[in-house]
Amino acid sequence: LTVIFFAHSRYRAEIASSLVPASVELALAEQESGRNRPVLCVIGGSSCQYSLQSVYTEVQREAHLTHVVLQKE
Repeated sequence: LTVIFFAHSRYRAEIASSLVPASVELALAEQESGRNRPVLCVIGGSSCQYSLQSVYTEVQREAHLTHVVLQKE
């Protein structure tokens, strides 16, 4: 496992907009370097709405990235 990102809801506006894009870029860098270590992105449920475009890039480039979306009940 390469890295774990986490956005606390208190910092949602500042961090969430760059959290998923940063993890996608990290996964792509791992892929291009030949190490291919998996990347885990942990993010709150309402924060993931800020970065859906990055998920599209992730799928197109076949990045090795796992998303864990936490939901508050």
